[in-house]
Amino acid sequence: MSIIYQPGGRAREYAPWAANLYKGCPHGCKYPCYAATLSVKQRWFPSVAAFHAHPEAREGALEQFAREAASHARKGERLLVQLGFLTDPYQPLEKELGLTREAIQALKAPVPGDMFGPGVELQHNAQILTKAGELAMRDLELLASWPGNLFGISLTTLDSEKAARVEPFAALPRDRCASAAAAKMLGITTWCSLEPTYWPAESLKCMEAADEFIDCFAVGKLNHAKPPSPIDYRAYKGKVVELAQRQGRKRVQSPADAKPGEKSYVLKVDLLEAA
Repeated sequence: MSIIYQPGGRAREYAPWAANLYKGCPHGCKYPCYAATLSVKQRWFPSVAAFHAHPEAREGALEQFAREAASHARKGERLLVQLGFLTDPYQPLEKELGLTREAIQALKAPVPGDMFGPGVELQHNAQILTKAGELAMRDLELLASWPGNLFGISLTTLDSEKAARVEPFAALPRDRCASAAAAKMLGITTWCSLEPTYWPAESLKCMEAADEFIDCFAVGKLNHAKPPSPIDYRAYKGKVVELAQRQGRKRVQSPADAKPGEKSYVLKVDLLEAA
């Protein structure tokens, strides 16, 4: 099974390619998590609680990742790979193991010639999505060292108390925003996932507060659970579009379409189709 893969279905809205170097995630989010549900369904973990409590590195993942990145490069393909589609690439294990950093370096490194083919200079790109805050800032200069990389954060609210209720072990929203602002200052294309929408008013506040340092907002809804109070998604969509247009943003299909210095936004399919 390939470790660099093309997400299927609506997961393709985020990025054309993805890779997961870790299994599990310790953020302990209280809303239904697609990654946790899928991990239990695939029997990678016996329960959602185990998914949160016992994250681990995938055995041999980094070596396989480097081989596959080289193979795609030899075919003349330049990939944009979201690191951590089913987990956070900057969870606490990363501080010790550094798999995400080494994977980014593997995407950048020219491929030497060997028995499988000639060397190539073609470089791939990384797309990050994280709730880690400070730890993720460690690799910003690396991501800024060649063009085409994206750095993204996930937000549900800017209110620390509310965030602690739904994402108890993730970094505080202000720390996530600080990491994105630092990435922006280094010239990295930045994006923000506003999914799930737990409190529509809070998501709109996130768009307002992060306008200056986020190139692209990807806005979705809350799936597979009831929100704290009923949500009029039609009205919410209208407010998102109105605010995005006021900020001078154009609509694109995916965060992968975001360009540095060009303001854009994405309406996820689930939100578009919500009544």
